[in-house]
Amino acid sequence: MLLPYHLHRLQLGLTVAVVAGCGGGDVTVPQTTGTLEITTSTSGAEQDADGYSVQMDAGTARAIGAAATLTMSDATPGNHTVQLGEVAANCTVAGDNPRPVSVTAGQTATISFAVTCTGTTGSVKVTPVTTGGSRDANGYAVSMDGGAAQSIDFNGSLTISGLTLGDHSVALAGVASNCAVEGPNPLTVPVRTGVEATVIFAVTCAAAAASHWANFPLPEGFSVGAVWASSATDVIVVGGRDPWIVGGNPYDHPSADASVQHYDGRRWIEQLRAPVRFLSGSSPTNVFAAGAGHVWRYDGTRWTGGPAGLIEPTYMDIWASSPGDVFVVGSEEASTRGIALINHYDGTSWSSTNAGFSDEGSLLYSISGTSPMDVFAVGIAPAPSDTPPEFYGYQYRVMHYDGHSWSKSFAKNIFNAQPSVDDFIPTAVWAVAPNDVFLVCSAGRILHFDGISWTPMTSPTSQDLADVWGDSGSNVYAVGDGGILRYDGTSWTVINATAGIRVWGAGTDVFVITKDRAAILHGTP
Repeated sequence: MLLPYHLHRLQLGLTVAVVAGCGGGDVTVPQTTGTLEITTSTSGAEQDADGYSVQMDAGTARAIGAAATLTMSDATPGNHTVQLGEVAANCTVAGDNPRPVSVTAGQTATISFAVTCTGTTGSVKVTPVTTGGSRDANGYAVSMDGGAAQSIDFNGSLTISGLTLGDHSVALAGVASNCAVEGPNPLTVPVRTGVEATVIFAVTCAAAAASHWANFPLPEGFSVGAVWASSATDVIVVGGRDPWIVGGNPYDHPSADASVQHYDGRRWIEQLRAPVRFLSGSSPTNVFAAGAGHVWRYDGTRWTGGPAGLIEPTYMDIWASSPGDVFVVGSEEASTRGIALINHYDGTSWSSTNAGFSDEGSLLYSISGTSPMDVFAVGIAPAPSDTPPEFYGYQYRVMHYDGHSWSKSFAKNIFNAQPSVDDFIPTAVWAVAPNDVFLVCSAGRILHFDGISWTPMTSPTSQDLADVWGDSGSNVYAVGDGGILRYDGTSWTVINATAGIRVWGAGTDVFVITKDRAAILHGTP
């Protein structure tokens, strides 16, 4: 018989109560499923960011990350197989796949998959190493397997990634006509997974000789004593309108008219009124000036340093490799009875030495280097005390600094009582490299230091030389009464007959102060 709904529910509740009450306690219902925890771990290159899939027996596949744990709480007890799927072709599962697992009701079973991936691509780092003069400021172009070119600085580096494994062809293009790549170009490079391949192109540039010369504009009536430039639109000169301030006597001092002038490509601007005589610098924001016992520094905006005024010592030349390394040479007194002096600034403080020139009447007047641990200075001192009186004269020396101490690199005696046709006086030194140093002298003599010894070079003139500059061993200029000379790495030649007293270069621009100090010749290729 059918009962009303509320009576039916009452009857059902009584039945359940009776059943629960039988036996006098709680009834535990046994679990019929187990739990399965699946863990993945992945190592190696180019791992699959999308992860994998997990499938137990023929069931529905579930997603799992590359390093994750997936819990299946409704696993049927018994023996099963679990398979890791959707594994990328460059990845390998360690061990069996699928693999067996036993699930027990009410318990947790674990299974783990370790995946190792290997890269399918590699990379190549391309580095050009450029030496020589007149380097291509625009840099080069690198192409891989004939593909699109990518720009690279002349001494920079470029990494090309995502390359398929195997051999590839790397080419360096955009090389200036005065430069050449040594060795094969293009180069074949093997690309392997996990290793960045390296390609180095050695490029040697031959400096283009300055063959076109023109007067560089100077302030009206200006008598110039020194020049420094980073380009034709960034030129600094020192001098004034009184020729005496740049007189040839090393003990003459600049007058109050001395100044530093800067040319920006349009006009000259007086930047400093001070007794400055000599210039040196390593960049447009690191230029130094010396004179009358003071040193000034230009940071590209303004000059700072010693106050104007005539005080001891007397500085004769300056060489700066960085803001923290400046060398100035001269004499500790403004007289012919002074003692040679080298002052060095290391970025914190100044130190002083006579570099072995301890006699009165000694003087250092030219300095150049390649680093703070490789500096050359030229000076004069009375001949050694063991020189016979009848041959008494002077000794010219080239001193070398190795970062710790000064030592004599070259010496030349000049005897008053018995002059020789072989007598010559060193006037200026310029170092291109520790084993590539040039010394110019009177009577057209030129000496070269190869790191071991000084050797005379064949000179195209017998007239006095006053100064020397170069940016490589195949691009060196010397000036003097014999005109403007250039060394191309093989021989010296006279390229202009104008007599000069100072020379400086910046890339393909060469600046020569004429002997009368009234003009600067600007040379370009």
